[in-house]
Amino acid sequence: MDEHIRIFDGTTITVTEGNQVDANLNDLSWWTEKHNGYATREMVDMLMMEYGMDANGGKDLGVAATLERLGVDVSEAIAFGDGENDLSMFGAVGTSVAMGNAQDTVKAAATYVTTAVDDDGIYNAAKHFGLV
Repeated sequence: MDEHIRIFDGTTITVTEGNQVDANLNDLSWWTEKHNGYATREMVDMLMMEYGMDANGGKDLGVAATLERLGVDVSEAIAFGDGENDLSMFGAVGTSVAMGNAQDTVKAAATYVTTAVDDDGIYNAAKHFGLV
């Protein structure tokens, strides 16, 4: 963060002359939000490195990394979706389920179409596949 400098070795100096004023003049809530944002981005970066995920990837890469980490075969995985942003995830699993309220392109790409999310769609799909 730009407000802290750590020196581990070498020579340090103290500046006592000149204009050393921070002209941001923002309130405490601005600074808190700024630093919380830094912390959140750093944690996301650390988790992505830990689990081998690509920040430029999509849901398919997240699903693939999760399945690999858990030792679950692709054929055993089910993905639920309702938008076109879910289509890449459908290709990363054995069974894809479109919600009843999904876009037509999502329904066409799915293995199975269930009822709408507000009409117990996930439960109904789980029941259809014998999971409950």
